[in-house]
Amino acid sequence: MTSMNATVLLVTTGHGIARAEVNKIGEWSVSAPLPNKDVRCMVRDPQDERKVFAGTQGEGVLCSYDFGATWQPAGLPGQVVKALAISPHDPGTIFAGVKPAGLHVSQDAGKTWTELAGFQRIPNRWWWFSPAEPPDWRPYVMALTVSPTNPNVILAGIELGGVVRSEDGGLTWSPQSSGTTEGLTSVCFGNGLTGGVKVDIIEAGFPAASNPPIPRQFWQFPLP
Repeated sequence: MTSMNATVLLVTTGHGIARAEVNKIGEWSVSAPLPNKDVRCMVRDPQDERKVFAGTQGEGVLCSYDFGATWQPAGLPGQVVKALAISPHDPGTIFAGVKPAGLHVSQDAGKTWTELAGFQRIPNRWWWFSPAEPPDWRPYVMALTVSPTNPNVILAGIELGGVVRSEDGGLTWSPQSSGTTEGLTSVCFGNGLTGGVKVDIIEAGFPAASNPPIPRQFWQFPLP
């Protein structure tokens, strides 16, 4: 993020956020604006780089309006928020993935939130689990992204349960795709051309994955 006279870097530490700022003459300063807050994810408003949202381990969503210098509650109190995504089509629309695995949406920049009940009706979600935080084996939404070409298409990565997809803004969700049974740290869209047709290319974090240009087939294992 770049303010008028400085560049700011925000990093989660497990015990809060480290905020590093370099001014226009190259001098660095580092602060810890959220001491003893377990921040698990952050996302910046695509139309206002001063505005940043953070998901916490049990304290819901926080928001900063000054490049991460100060923070205030932004909804979902008491929730474990593991993933956040802001729609590139409407920065007032924010999705929050939680533990146990669920999804909430705000359409007023975090003032109010609604749980997307369709996420609880995903086929085969009964076998999802997470070995990451024993003895709490409950799964959670680890990653979220909204398509840059279609505001209704959303992907969610589950720890541990693969990837699920919505094509109606989160009202309903498809089962996981074949070959995506591992936990994911991130999912994102990119743009590519296949046979002269513009398509969304989906990339995933660890474990490594590839995506052949076949509709609705996201990844194949093993990699070539």
